[in-house]
Amino acid sequence: MHILQYLLLSAVVCGHIEQYNYRVKRLIVDNFDSRSSDVRTTKVLIIGSGIAGLEAARLLQQNGVETIVLEARNRTGGRVWSIRSKNNLILDMGARYIHGQYGSIPSGLLTNPVWDLTRSANISICFGEPHDFLGTYPLHYSNILVQKWYDEYMLFVREETRMSSSNISFADYVNLFAQKKKFNEKQRSTLYNFAYFTIADREGTELESISAKGYLDRSSVFYGEEPVICDIGFMAITDYLAKNLTNIRFGEIVTKIDYNKNLVKVSTKNGQIYQAEFVLITVPLGVLKSKQIEFNPQLPQWKLDAIDRIGFGYYEKIYLLWDQVWWNTTDYYFFQSASKSINLRYWITANKWNGKPGITCFFAGKAVSSLTWKQNKNETVKDILDTLQKMFPNIKITPPTEIYMSNWNEDPFSYGSYSYISVNQKYEDPFRLSEPINNRLLFAGEATNTDTYGYTHGALLSARREELVMHIIFHIFLIIMIFINVIGCQDACSSRNNSCTRIGRNHFYHERNIGLMGNGYQIPNTMIEHLMTIGLFIIFYMALYHLWSNSISMPSNEDYINMLTNEIEEENCGQFVSGFWLGRYYQYDRFYEPYQFSLSFDSQTREVNGNGVDDIGKFVVNGIYSINTNRLAIIKTYREETENSTENVGHNITIQVAWNSNQYHFEGKWFIKTRNYSGDGRIELKFEKSFRAMA
Repeated sequence: MHILQYLLLSAVVCGHIEQYNYRVKRLIVDNFDSRSSDVRTTKVLIIGSGIAGLEAARLLQQNGVETIVLEARNRTGGRVWSIRSKNNLILDMGARYIHGQYGSIPSGLLTNPVWDLTRSANISICFGEPHDFLGTYPLHYSNILVQKWYDEYMLFVREETRMSSSNISFADYVNLFAQKKKFNEKQRSTLYNFAYFTIADREGTELESISAKGYLDRSSVFYGEEPVICDIGFMAITDYLAKNLTNIRFGEIVTKIDYNKNLVKVSTKNGQIYQAEFVLITVPLGVLKSKQIEFNPQLPQWKLDAIDRIGFGYYEKIYLLWDQVWWNTTDYYFFQSASKSINLRYWITANKWNGKPGITCFFAGKAVSSLTWKQNKNETVKDILDTLQKMFPNIKITPPTEIYMSNWNEDPFSYGSYSYISVNQKYEDPFRLSEPINNRLLFAGEATNTDTYGYTHGALLSARREELVMHIIFHIFLIIMIFINVIGCQDACSSRNNSCTRIGRNHFYHERNIGLMGNGYQIPNTMIEHLMTIGLFIIFYMALYHLWSNSISMPSNEDYINMLTNEIEEENCGQFVSGFWLGRYYQYDRFYEPYQFSLSFDSQTREVNGNGVDDIGKFVVNGIYSINTNRLAIIKTYREETENSTENVGHNITIQVAWNSNQYHFEGKWFIKTRNYSGDGRIELKFEKSFRAMA
């Protein structure tokens, strides 16, 4: 197993440096003239100063890598944008929520990295209140009944998609479920509207556009309660990332990117030209879809297909502000949905974080495309006020004193809000979108993240991924330089006797001054020297893998189950049911098919045990659980020499999961650490049937 891991890591790293062919040679760039005084050069050029671009620049600068950031706007932040109203209220026109805190432990495996940034920057946060709804979906049925339909519908969808390979939309499953339940049109429409509100509104599109299987297979890890940044807005995070960056160029609209195997040339609308060894593209997916940036040569078809198939949704906000509050401030959410699926619907939320009267209206998907904010501003506001008046018939609602509208849909630097999994999307598309081109063009941003797409922490993690790739490449070339000088010194010694020390040292410092590519020196071509080069790479990869595998850490099972979070369920211990369970785990970029095993929960000792078999072998289970935190921690111990003898070495796998009431299953992480292999990944455990039902 460890040999395969070395080869895998080697393949990943070699994929990023294959164009050098173990040679260090002078830069020869076809059709690129770097002698012009108008051309500005750098090691890494980053396009876009959203959260991904800023984080990548921050990490690169910390590591001493020369970096320039190009930003088309006159500000940093990208789709993170906070403005101040006339009455001094901070309004987040883009990203607003930190989608969860803690998760496991601060800076732990399940911690939201954006939350960690707020702690590092001492940014104050505010928590929302319970979701108190006014309004129904529409008024024909009770909220409890509609919620029950929706819960049954989601169980139906999950079962239908478990073994399916087709990209069927959530809307199609609404129709299938309605047929199964023999719903009339009014019941079907009610369920559709609630599913739209719960799923599609947050994805920025329609139920017809979202792949149900893709959505459920790649749903992000739930980190806990979702706070907001009070008083100063979400831009406090991007301002924190940008505060020490020394080279951000504003107003630089990129129009063309020329690239080959040696260098990249970037042209901007104002005529400026930049050259870099690496270019990290962090523009929104909507910009790539619009094709306003010309690539020469054209991007490969597999990249274009991924850009085309991944969904990019519309999600807009309208803030209405008053001098005096007129609604019941104990209510957190106001909600009203249209009765027909094609009509406008909105989710109206009371703003409670700054202590000032404001209501936020959210519009998603087709509702956005049917509105042109600037031209129809008065009509749109009138529609909202009329709806509010119907919701509060005993209150005279006066016109708002201030109105603010976002317009990401028509923004030429975004053309939308964030990505979603479309019915046309293939499983590998996010990976394709993130893949480098010629190992010169790299891609980051929330749409390049497989399971945290659409989130700010997805953008942040993608930046760290790409920075790590470049960091590895830079260090590999540093080792190459050292090795070249060793060989160069030996060569010099054989021909110039005692001058080798001077030649080797001077050459090494000269190489560092001109960059990684060298200045005409070539590696000697003897067989022994090539074998020495390959041997050095193998040793380096093995050391790198050793450091990587030993960096995996986890809390103890006792610590894990006692971590108090905001994920506690009202039904207390109802999910700890003795019986047969289904488990599926994520590894090597895919979920493995569910396997069945038994679990028995002891209500007195809070211990759990069981047994089962999967594709690796037979195993027994021992662990503990907590009804106070709804967490379960178990250890799977394989019985050696059963099933797959190459994979089963009698090892242990630690599983730490928490209950997700939205998906009706436990979810969390698995960990393995042996002499031959170390790793971790996602896992889901779902109850199938009780022992009593089998009796």
